[in-house]
Amino acid sequence: MKKSILTLSVLLTLSSLSYAKEPTKVVAEVNGIKITEQQLEEALKSVPPNMKNVPNLKGMVLDNLIKEDLLYSEALKENLENDPEVKKALAAAKKRILILYLLKKHVKPPKVEISDAEVKAFYEKNKKVFSMNGKPIDFNSLKPRLKEVLLENKRKEAYIKSLNEYIKKLKTSSKVKVFTNK
Repeated sequence: MKKSILTLSVLLTLSSLSYAKEPTKVVAEVNGIKITEQQLEEALKSVPPNMKNVPNLKGMVLDNLIKEDLLYSEALKENLENDPEVKKALAAAKKRILILYLLKKHVKPPKVEISDAEVKAFYEKNKKVFSMNGKPIDFNSLKPRLKEVLLENKRKEAYIKSLNEYIKKLKTSSKVKVFTNK
């Protein structure tokens, strides 16, 4: 249960980054920091499906948002935002977040599919691997999982290809200078 609450807390931290564009009903306030109904609903959306039926989930989520804002308020009070290490960490986090959203916007890999023939070919090529106690495992029992794994691999390959194409495009329109030997 503690692990679930910790996971829930992390998810709530991430979900609370999206604040309301329009004012909504305030459900709590911590040292002047308002927690809106919309923020609470967004946090509830991020709860894993296996925890959706937890009794008093809404209260737990609100309690976690309050704790988060208590800690945030204390960090501000201690002026941690001006600490050099914090500034460095925030700059690094900002860079990663901006890159993530840039890629989300511009890198769209094509839709990929895996045919039954591709799955069968992979199975035949690697038949020795698919055995138990020296006996081959039936193809039909492995087919759904093999297809899933091969499809995921193909998606990753397509994403990496699209990413590399996007980076190549950026390099041609940018000035890149390298001053060290590799």
